[in-house]
Amino acid sequence: MTFDLVHDTQAAYRTVLDAMSRPGKVVSLAREAEKIDLPDIAGPAARVLMRMLLDPEVGFCVAGPDHSRIESRISQLTGSFPVSLPQADFIFVLEQASEKECREAMLAAKIGSLTDPHLSATLVVELPLIGDGGELWIAGPGVAGRSRWPLTQAASCLNERNQKIEEFPLGIDLLFVDRSHQLVALPRTSRLFTKSAGSGVGG
Repeated sequence: MTFDLVHDTQAAYRTVLDAMSRPGKVVSLAREAEKIDLPDIAGPAARVLMRMLLDPEVGFCVAGPDHSRIESRISQLTGSFPVSLPQADFIFVLEQASEKECREAMLAAKIGSLTDPHLSATLVVELPLIGDGGELWIAGPGVAGRSRWPLTQAASCLNERNQKIEEFPLGIDLLFVDRSHQLVALPRTSRLFTKSAGSGVGG
């Protein structure tokens, strides 16, 4: 099967909207990921999001090994243009990226301005697995009360993420994807906390 730029992109967009409106909910990009091309630039779910998010009107950046070659391939595929981390509209943190590279991407990501908060970065972070979660819980718009946050692997970057959302509506939005084509969203409006302490981890 071949990835359809119209129908499959629209289906992926609806899935991402569902995830963004229900932070912490695990959704699937499996149908679209099975059709996507260019396996040498990122995992299937991340490639679906590249197809969906990138066009000649936006700039992007890749964090991880061999990023220059990967950025060149993505640019050829989408017409989008590679830029530095602080300028990027979309930042793709590959699974092979080091913890340092993930932290640097979070810290450098633009947060918009008070007049244009939408001019901020969205980060797509690849993980091996989105599982049942650990000690963190999530609350905020779109979450019924409190729900368990389904990730443990991304915890090392959360302090940097928290710094970026201190002055709402400024901030960054995160999309986590894994090898099984699952996706979970962490928009700037969400707060993470430890249930035992009842204290906010996200601001």
